[in-house]
Amino acid sequence: MFRSFQSMASLALALIGVSPVMMGEEVTWIFEGLVTKADPVLAPDLKSGWVLSGSFLLDPLAMEEDTALATERAGRLTEGVSNAELTIDLYYQVHFQGLQVPGIAGFDYQNDDPEENGRDLIGWFFPMRGNLKETDWSLRWLQIWLLDSEGKMIRTTPPPIPPAGFQWRGSWFRLILVNEDGEEAFVEGSLEFFSPETALEDDEEEKLWDTIVADLGNQLVKRDARIEGLQNELEETRARLDSLRRMVDLLVEERASLQKENALLAEKAQPDNAEIEEKLANLTAEKALAEQNLEDLQDRNLALAETLGESERERRRLLAQLEDLELASKAPDPSAEAMQGEIQSPEGTGTGTITVYEQPMVIEKPVVMPTEPVETSLPPTTKPPRESERRSRFGPRKFR
Repeated sequence: MFRSFQSMASLALALIGVSPVMMGEEVTWIFEGLVTKADPVLAPDLKSGWVLSGSFLLDPLAMEEDTALATERAGRLTEGVSNAELTIDLYYQVHFQGLQVPGIAGFDYQNDDPEENGRDLIGWFFPMRGNLKETDWSLRWLQIWLLDSEGKMIRTTPPPIPPAGFQWRGSWFRLILVNEDGEEAFVEGSLEFFSPETALEDDEEEKLWDTIVADLGNQLVKRDARIEGLQNELEETRARLDSLRRMVDLLVEERASLQKENALLAEKAQPDNAEIEEKLANLTAEKALAEQNLEDLQDRNLALAETLGESERERRRLLAQLEDLELASKAPDPSAEAMQGEIQSPEGTGTGTITVYEQPMVIEKPVVMPTEPVETSLPPTTKPPRESERRSRFGPRKFR
């Protein structure tokens, strides 16, 4: 069911009259790309914007198909890949490099993937080793993907190795690094070139070098522009710092002046005048006397209020007694001209006789006078109070 790629390649070479020995020689493949994403744990020893380049030897006739993974549209070809190497540099100064080590190497393929609208995909993998400077990070794998969204890169399965390389439309790479704790870090980027070295003609190689030089010049121009921009920012920052320093100096001087002024005001505010102190003491004493007089007046006011309450109760009692007398005056018979009767006096006062006449008596309501005089404000025309009344007032003469 599964076909050997090597036997098919030999048969094809025999049919077209090409010597298998000539085609079985190892061919150098080269690749180059740009790092677009690097794990932050690798900084500053490896950053985005640096250049990836490398090569490997490929013997197409030595590649074999892994029958355990082969399907109608997908599979894996291994063996025939050797001496892979890579470097990562900045301005052609190498910062990292890796070499192929023993292990499985080759590529997986997917022809007309129905889940991806019939695209073709080839994924190369190389076991690599290389330490990242003085860190404990070490390279493990180099992976390269070639993509054709139109499905024209792979014509048959397993795909033969074209002498000029695969006609891909998109490509990218990934480096997998591992540290001593087994943690992984990734470096990814886009590929600009991946094909056999023999596919490069002199003109194309010259164009490649021109492209490299132009790219280097552009990077230098961008770097110079960035340096100039940073220098301008530095000058602006220095100017702002100088302005802030001057402002701080002015604030310090103003603070010292305010402290001196506060000290002078505090000295002037101290009461060192004896006359002022004496007046302050007199005012304090007068305030105490006034407070005592106010308390006495409040006590007197309470006493007057109690007396007024007693007077009100007495008035109500007398009114009730008057109403009883009025009722008693209406009780005699009108046909009698006069009648005599005895009125029982209160106990201990004896018995008396009074004459009640037919003509009604006019009884005036008693007026209850308060037992204590109530102080009121006198109008301007009222005579001044007598000396005895002045003496009865409380408090010192100054506050009367």
